[in-house]
Amino acid sequence: MHAHRSFSAPRWPRALMAALVTAAVAVPTANAEEIARAWPGFRGETANGHWNGSTLLSTGKEIGLKQVWSVPAGSGYSGVAVANGVVVTAFSDGTNDVLAAFDQASGAEKWRYVLDETYIGTDGAHTGPITTPLICKGHVYMLAPRGKFVAVDLEKGKEVWTVNLIEEYAVNKPHYGCSTSPIGCENTVILQVGGVKQVEGARPTPIENQAVMGFDPLTGKKKWAVGTDTVNYQSPMVTTVEDGKPLVLVPGDANVMAIDPKTGELAWQFAHGGGGATGAGSMVPTMCGDKDTMFLSHKDQAAGVFKREGDEWKPLWEDNIIRNSYNVPVYHDGHVYAYSTRILVCVDTKTGEPAWRSRQPGDGFLIAADGHLVIITKKGTLHIAKATPAGYEERAALPLLEGEDLSWAHPAFVGNSIFIRSLEKLIRVDITTTDVHDVQIAQAGALKGDDFAAFIKRVKQAEEKDAAINAYLEQQKQFPIIEGKDKVHFVYYGEAKDMAIAGDLWGARQERPMIRVPETTLYYYSTTVEPDARLNYVFIKDYNEIPDPRNERACKSYVVGKDMEMTMGRGAPLDMSWFAMPDWQAPRYLDENAEFPKGKLETKQIKSKVAAGTEFEIKVYTPASYDKDDAKRYPVAYVHGGGTAQTLGNIEDVLDGVAAAPNVQPSIIVLIGMQANIFQPDSPYPKIVAEDIVPFMDENYRTIAKREARASIGHGFDGFAALVCAFQTPEVIGRVGCRSMYIFGSMEAGIKQAVPDAKKTPIEFCFEWGKYDFRNPHENWDMGQSNASFAQFLRDKGFTVKTHESHDGTDWSCWKNRYHALLAGIMPPPEQRS
Repeated sequence: MHAHRSFSAPRWPRALMAALVTAAVAVPTANAEEIARAWPGFRGETANGHWNGSTLLSTGKEIGLKQVWSVPAGSGYSGVAVANGVVVTAFSDGTNDVLAAFDQASGAEKWRYVLDETYIGTDGAHTGPITTPLICKGHVYMLAPRGKFVAVDLEKGKEVWTVNLIEEYAVNKPHYGCSTSPIGCENTVILQVGGVKQVEGARPTPIENQAVMGFDPLTGKKKWAVGTDTVNYQSPMVTTVEDGKPLVLVPGDANVMAIDPKTGELAWQFAHGGGGATGAGSMVPTMCGDKDTMFLSHKDQAAGVFKREGDEWKPLWEDNIIRNSYNVPVYHDGHVYAYSTRILVCVDTKTGEPAWRSRQPGDGFLIAADGHLVIITKKGTLHIAKATPAGYEERAALPLLEGEDLSWAHPAFVGNSIFIRSLEKLIRVDITTTDVHDVQIAQAGALKGDDFAAFIKRVKQAEEKDAAINAYLEQQKQFPIIEGKDKVHFVYYGEAKDMAIAGDLWGARQERPMIRVPETTLYYYSTTVEPDARLNYVFIKDYNEIPDPRNERACKSYVVGKDMEMTMGRGAPLDMSWFAMPDWQAPRYLDENAEFPKGKLETKQIKSKVAAGTEFEIKVYTPASYDKDDAKRYPVAYVHGGGTAQTLGNIEDVLDGVAAAPNVQPSIIVLIGMQANIFQPDSPYPKIVAEDIVPFMDENYRTIAKREARASIGHGFDGFAALVCAFQTPEVIGRVGCRSMYIFGSMEAGIKQAVPDAKKTPIEFCFEWGKYDFRNPHENWDMGQSNASFAQFLRDKGFTVKTHESHDGTDWSCWKNRYHALLAGIMPPPEQRS
């Protein structure tokens, strides 16, 4: 497989895919008999994701799935190649990225070849190699993440040749590593490489005639290079679109190109007009049954079919029915089968009309074999279903993975055997007509709790089911239904074709199907959660998000939107509902009827000395006691992103209550309205805080003008502003408070380099986050875990660090419940300081 280590806002990992084709790949030295029993590279013998031979699937008999063997394999996105009785893939062994071969019959390891030091995953990507190897007669070709392109002897695992693309051809390594998968055609190994020229003061431009390279399979010498386009996570493919002759089809960031594999000459190209991380950045062309029709997922929110008219390719239709997915679709008999977000869809390629949508079997990767879809979900369940526009019709399923293991690679298919890669294993599964066929796969959201389970049982047994449902629902005091201390039941009662639930419990880019009670329109999802949890959620009715209509507790998300995709404040907020378990206690300052001593909030204009000619606004809160004692001085908390804290977090409305909390030292709070722009090179923001705002406060208010009495505070991305201001001006700032800091891998690496010496600058820290913070369990990012890890890093450096985890989620609807927790950690009363 090709994995997309992508992070759209910022970058995240996804699957990077290559090539769909309609003609057989002519590998450099293989013969027809060898090809017939092989899956030699990424997405099979023809690189179109199809196994074209006959199988047990078309015998008319019932089928089952049987695991034949499973062997350990480390982390990585590399898919599986199979030929000559050998199974080859690549993974990290914990120290190095390795290419390894296994016996097809037994799974016994034959050899492993060290590619390079392990490529550590960052910004949501899992660790390990990305490219799927190519097996040609006697050789294995593999591209490592740092640009090493190597040929290895298939039998012994000995190096035949190696080329460093970055050193020899100035190839630009994409952010998540080199990931294009090689193909073979016309005695040439072909690789999409790209590269950009860095021009000072200008945007990078693509290197001319270097989008694609052809290499001699025996020596690794460059035979040709052609095409001018940038490359991210695409791969070349082979198809027949000109007089039955093979052409290499190349999807770039701007163009789709067709290249003669013998000569490297450009046959044609057209600008696809796409863009975006889930679009052109990892676009996968799919030939639709003839040489003149091509499906492209060329935009984040749309895909379409292009039709060739003479020398031009023109869009036939474009629609958002297939969107936000890097999974490679397959074409079969007039229809494209694809994932749209995490929903499996079947779309008529002539009209763009969906034949069906199915939440089953869950998000994953698919190929086609003998008129069937073969799907491995990310959670590790294997499924075989008919490839038919009549609907999703599953014939067999088998759970393969346990715990936190995930599959991020397409299956490989040879004969009646399916080969599966996970982040921990390599597995062979055989199709059979003799095994048990009613394998049960555990359904998330199944019944928990005695009372609710009894209710569902009554409904199933009742003759008047609607009456039984209505009677029970009318008895409930709140929704969702809370049973005991730790059980929660989400219910939706009404007409719907499909119901799911999403929210803090499951993370971004996630949802879970709700269970429908037979013969009713009642849907439910049951789970357990901590007795003091408070979380946001949303129903997804017929693929559209809606708040819970039975729950009046409403909130908004500014970090996720449609399809639970990350928006990070761009676009309209998502309307959600929230619930709290019995032991959760709302902070008193959110009680509209509570009365607190009144402080004062003043708006001040500051003319910057650092950025001459710039004037900006701050809001200064002084507690009620400030005007009662003219001699008393106060510590100051500087809140970065103060404007957002006002508009989204309603901080102005609760400052009096927060100041009255018994575990918070009375303080002056400064809401900084200007954007920090902390990620811009040489940002003046830290100096503006240290040389404009702090002096203004010390001159105009009774502050304790000492570094240890000044706190720098930020939420989400503004947590970086809080850190950077302290790290760059440690003589000014002595305390830092960060809540749910969005600290992704590359950001973490950068900020770690800026950490000062703890002995010279003894900054005190407090980190606060939610257990159900911004995260995706299928991708390698979790802001709660990242905050905890960074806090430990600072402890190891010798700093004083406090931490606090709440059973809560992310964004302002959660953060505003925890203002006092962060201030108590970073600004406790003197008598409570450790």
